[in-house]
Amino acid sequence: MREEASHEKQNNGSRYIISSDLWYIFNTLNRSWRPFTKDDEYLASEISAYLSAFAKKGNPNSSSLPAWNPYKPNEKYIQVFDVSNRMEDE
Repeated sequence: MREEASHEKQNNGSRYIISSDLWYIFNTLNRSWRPFTKDDEYLASEISAYLSAFAKKGNPNSSSLPAWNPYKPNEKYIQVFDVSNRMEDE
C-alpha cells in the first residue's frame, strides 16, 4: 500500500490542491508545504513577472519575457506556461 505524502494528508487525501495556482501567481512556493522543483520555481517566476508587468502597465509584455500576443478572433494564440513558455495556436 502506498504511503500518503504530507500534502495529501493535509488535503483530505486528494492529490489535487485547490488554489495551488496562487503559489505560482504570487511566487510564494517557499511558503508551501509541498515539495517543488527548480522548474516550479522558474515557472512561478515567469508567471508572476507577466502578472506584475500587466498590473504596472496594462500589458504583460516586457523585454525580459517571451512575447505574449493578444488573443484575436483571426489569431487565436494562447500563452502556454511551462518550463518553456510559448505561444500556441488554440
